[in-house]
Amino acid sequence: MSGTRQFRAGKAVAGGGNVWSAAVRLIRESHRPILTTHVQPDGDALGAEVGMAELLRGMGLRPCILNSDPTPRIYEFLCRRGEPRRYSPDADRRRLQEADLVVLLDANYWDRAGAAGEALSRLSVPSLGLDHHVPRGRFATVQIAEPSASSTSELVYELALHLESHQSRRFREAIYAGILYDTGNFRFSNTGPRAHEIVAALLKDGVSAPRMYERLFESGTLARMQLFGLALQTLRAECQGRLAWFTISREMFDRTGALPEDVDGFVDWVRSIRDAQLILMFRDHEGGRVKGSFRSKTAAFDVNRLAHRFGGGGHQRAAGATMPGPLEDAAARVVREARKLIR
Repeated sequence: MSGTRQFRAGKAVAGGGNVWSAAVRLIRESHRPILTTHVQPDGDALGAEVGMAELLRGMGLRPCILNSDPTPRIYEFLCRRGEPRRYSPDADRRRLQEADLVVLLDANYWDRAGAAGEALSRLSVPSLGLDHHVPRGRFATVQIAEPSASSTSELVYELALHLESHQSRRFREAIYAGILYDTGNFRFSNTGPRAHEIVAALLKDGVSAPRMYERLFESGTLARMQLFGLALQTLRAECQGRLAWFTISREMFDRTGALPEDVDGFVDWVRSIRDAQLILMFRDHEGGRVKGSFRSKTAAFDVNRLAHRFGGGGHQRAAGATMPGPLEDAAARVVREARKLIR
């Protein structure tokens, strides 16, 4: 496997050993693996899932992707018809009974995967975790956790090299999409040399960079733009402009007809404000809760720590949390803590 990176992932099993070899062994011993990812899947989560499923099919396995939430429209072009499935306890009972391996992607614990994750965690079968977030402890038979990787899709590509499995066009596009999304089109601090090496190989093998950019970043709806316009009307700056934050209410969704998935990328657009170093977005979520997305443009402000204070997590410069509402109250609580970070 020349060219693959040596990761600082923990031991694969109680007896130690190489995590990649252990992951390959688990996969080769399976026939009907089930894959899942975190709730409200984004470009990296879906890229990793679709890429992994394509790898397994290339090995003659029969994978199934079961997610708690539906696939956002913008990523449907990556997927096969009818996949990923939205998990249903009744409709998927037989699939769970037949599963002989469970794979959790882009999530550092089963509860991040919602109802699907809860159901899969109860199965008495081997499990594999593949993620680029800081791990929350042991939860799978084999875990590969590498926070320095650009994305989980990058790790799936590395696994493909170890598996020596066929790389289909769908696999290549899925991995490219995942890396492109999580690096913010290669402009975020998690964009390392290995990400560029992988992308170069994918482009050489036929992935179209202009097409992928258009599908991921130029396929928004009018409703999405109208929603962002309303959100910008709430934009506030504090602490000499270093803190910027805004809110998106249920009423805004109703007025524009936009969907919750349409907010994807909003917080990163606000990053373009020159003086803003800490950017916070808050939106109404189901069940009277509020979802916060936090971004930092400097290592001095660790938004992962900020998110942890409100039951969330993520990365040093990109994290989030789901909190009790109402919207303005939740925003006020987080903004108070954010001011302390800056001061």
